[in-house]
Amino acid sequence: MPTVDFSADGLGAHKLNQIDLSIKCQSTEEAEQMVGNVRQNIKDKLSELLAQVDNFTGEEVVEI
Repeated sequence: MPTVDFSADGLGAHKLNQIDLSIKCQSTEEAEQMVGNVRQNIKDKLSELLAQVDNFTGEEVVEI
């Protein structure tokens, strides 16, 4: 499973399917900014994954 890196926000790296964060902030504005950063990091990772070339999907039948 791909990992999303939240280290810039002091939250470390988490596997995409295991993101479970608890954040304490001093103000509502700080909390909103933190949530925005987390969401953007997740969106960026998903976009990166979708942009990767899929060389596996497909099927070829070979008669023996």
